[in-house]
Amino acid sequence: MNERIRLRGRQRPASANVPQPESPVPFDYGAGARPESVPLDGNRRMNSWIRAQHERSPLQSVDVELGDVFGPLVVFAAETGLRTNEWAALERRDVDRAGRAVTVQRRYADGDLTPYPKTERSRRRVPLTQRALDALDRMPPRIDTPLQFPAAQGGYIGLDTWRNREWYPALEAAGIAQRGPYHLRHTFATEALAAGVSIFELARLMGTSVKMIDRTYGHLARDSEAAIRARLEARGAQPQAEDG
Repeated sequence: MNERIRLRGRQRPASANVPQPESPVPFDYGAGARPESVPLDGNRRMNSWIRAQHERSPLQSVDVELGDVFGPLVVFAAETGLRTNEWAALERRDVDRAGRAVTVQRRYADGDLTPYPKTERSRRRVPLTQRALDALDRMPPRIDTPLQFPAAQGGYIGLDTWRNREWYPALEAAGIAQRGPYHLRHTFATEALAAGVSIFELARLMGTSVKMIDRTYGHLARDSEAAIRARLEARGAQPQAEDG
């Protein structure tokens, strides 16, 4: 356990700053090995801790490693599909708790804050799941900044610095292969398609085109060729009603 804490407090070496793979690598929401299959020793307290680690999903593990300051951020990003430069620019006023939705209307990148034009596809409203709302409730209250996910000093998160100081060490401590935080967006897309969200709805929620969604996630979509074929064949296999 001390090793996990040591890893979290260490900045990644420059050699770790390698280009991220372009193919989507979503985080698994499912739990790990069943507790019964985990080898145990005679220490009951240690056994409980070991089981807890195996029961966590990869996303939950990263959440735990990042703690209450940045852990809720990764959960929120995976639940909404916001781009990294969108959640970096998010303000508390953008969150409509009564309507259970968040309005995406600006981005922060390379030190510049850029509002989205009203006619731009990226400007959108995204529904908030209970898991996303619970993540926001875990955020430490702050009155020194309007940002929903501020840096330690209250300003905008510098993504390059945050990746090296927080994100990559958290992945390493959790035993997860290196990938960029943008893969949280891939996680949202994968989970949404698995829930039956169409590529048309998903494109609107993610602020992008149907063409891009189809190209990147079409093989997972409910309305992919294989899925359509299976539904058509299932329909054709249904017994026809007898004529009255």
